[in-house]
Amino acid sequence: MGALPVLVENLVVRYGSKAAVAGVTFSVKPDEIYGLLGPNGAGKSSVIKVMVGLAQPASGSARSTCSPSLSARSWVYLTTSPSLERLATR
Repeated sequence: MGALPVLVENLVVRYGSKAAVAGVTFSVKPDEIYGLLGPNGAGKSSVIKVMVGLAQPASGSARSTCSPSLSARSWVYLTTSPSLERLATR
């Protein structure tokens, strides 16, 4: 089998002295859909930022073997806003 499209190994992301991500490891196989779920502050956005090159890891690695054009189309980033959550629960 070829290289995995996404491979994250022992990823650590820090903002100052705070570890936003501590030792995350996962891989995504070809044609697999993967989601990062968790509460606010869990580090989901930090993992994605490292994957797309917007942040640097303190240690570990995160790589994608997708071509740049495919990679740009392959990422979906969904977020919530406290105001939207409040409206949705009325």
